[in-house]
Amino acid sequence: MHSRSGSQIRHGYAVIRVSLDDHSNHTVPVGGVAWQTTNPWYGWRWLEHDEKMRGVDPATRTLIRITRNQIRRWAGERKVPYEPDPVEPTTDRSWNAVSEILTTAVRLDLPKAMNPMDEPDTGIEALFEAVVQAGRTVRKEAS
Repeated sequence: MHSRSGSQIRHGYAVIRVSLDDHSNHTVPVGGVAWQTTNPWYGWRWLEHDEKMRGVDPATRTLIRITRNQIRRWAGERKVPYEPDPVEPTTDRSWNAVSEILTTAVRLDLPKAMNPMDEPDTGIEALFEAVVQAGRTVRKEAS
């Protein structure tokens, strides 16, 4: 499982979304995952409990937390359901497999290519801001 074109995405990302309505396809982005194959790294940034998002209620936050924990387990075990072989979370194969499983309340878009990140930890925050900012109503407050 690679990109739709058949080539591997060496530097990629996917947007994490939640469905706000069972009867429509209305979703809002609540995070992002990124990876690099050439300099093996992966990471994600999800909406945190103290960050507000229009339409994301406590029940939805619970689904987000459960999904985040499940993806963390899959990445740590290098195993995604229905994949016969181990999958490295530093590859698009892993995130394609995850996107095929997450098709209901919490979804993962198909992977997309991007430029390599010089500083992945800073880059994942920039990705989060770019994909999630539009729906946010209140920025995270300083502690």
